[in-house]
Amino acid sequence: PFLTPKNQLSPLFEKIFTSIFKKYDLDQDGCLNKSELDAFALATNGEQFEEESLKKILELVEKNEQGFLTLKGFLQMYACQALADKDETWNDLKTHGF
Repeated sequence: PFLTPKNQLSPLFEKIFTSIFKKYDLDQDGCLNKSELDAFALATNGEQFEEESLKKILELVEKNEQGFLTLKGFLQMYACQALADKDETWNDLKTHGF
């Protein structure tokens, strides 16, 4: 399963999503800036995040002082998605070769 009983990503899926995060953290600064997030969304969903969707995501998860998505925030985003829509989470993993 994706999640532990406390609704956190299981160690296996945390490792997988961390590897996906690192693939898109091109400048290796530990967060995804707007262009890195756009590249991730385009590869994952075939389109960039809509501005409102991205704003809502960033309100709910951890980001750095510049407003960029941290690894912890990325993992939080996927824990929420896995809780709400397992099929979409599996589709994302398949898209990234898992």
